Amino acid sequence: MRTPKITAVATATPPHRYTQADIMDAAGYTDAPRRAFFEHSDIESRYLWIPRERLRPDESVDELAARARDGALALSETAARRALERAGWQAADVDFVVTTTCTARLTPSIDAHLVGRLGCRPDVQRAHIGDTGCASAMVALQQAWNHLRAFPNHRALLVSVEICSAAYFLDDRLESAVAHAIFADGAGALALSTEGPGPRVVAHRTLFRPEHLDAMGFEYPGGRPRVILSKDVRRIGATMLGEMLRVLMDAQGLSACSIARARCSSSTMPPCATRARSSATTATCPRPPSCSCSTKCSARSHRCPASGA
Repeated sequence: MRTPKITAVATATPPHRYTQADIMDAAGYTDAPRRAFFEHSDIESRYLWIPRERLRPDESVDELAARARDGALALSETAARRALERAGWQAADVDFVVTTTCTARLTPSIDAHLVGRLGCRPDVQRAHIGDTGCASAMVALQQAWNHLRAFPNHRALLVSVEICSAAYFLDDRLESAVAHAIFADGAGALALSTEGPGPRVVAHRTLFRPEHLDAMGFEYPGGRPRVILSKDVRRIGATMLGEMLRVLMDAQGLSACSIARARCSSSTMPPCATRARSSATTATCPRPPSCSCSTKCSARSHRCPASGA
């Protein structure tokens, strides 16, 4: 069975760029703890869908919603058109459109608007993944992957867009200041098919932990979106990603050593594109004595990330 591939990638950002100092001043942060979130974020500037003359902290709920709608539609269309151009496709070539956002609520949803804006065929299939949080783009990618496995002759377009600047909330909570210090606005798009060049998406897997549902998300006091961001997210994310990585690597017959080998030998290609090469060369020879990995690695060019050998 043919495997879905990433044919093209594109992004889009707003035309308005702000430094961290700009945003701190607009938010009115003068205390050291909140300013530290900005000053130690390793972020120099961010793109926001806010004209400079409108950079103010007192927008109404209706103004926030209108700005989120305008930015989401404009950026998603730009990213989608760029992905189509890089793939060498016309909008009429697309058989499946999937979109996602958790900061711009539209009805009809973004996918329906994109079908009209891009000029897709009237029989194009579509889906929207809403309110799924940081993992939303991956959930949308799963749906595109599933569609192409079911219809290998089809072509899919995925667009993810967020207008995080429409979800600010000035209060005395430190987690609100953290959100204001790190999130930005933008869109990303993928063109996917089972033909031509491009990294193969060989597998995907879901790991769901309902006990962590309250750690991150949105609440809506007075109708305004306010970020929920627990300090435990760093620990939860690292633990779950490690577990997910082990499951995916085991399913593909890979080890930490084989990934290091693939990255060395294919430095211009992402790891997901090198599975065929790495798996063919990673289970042939016993590991060197200095290797602390629990699996066999290629002795021809061994570089164990655990031991440095």
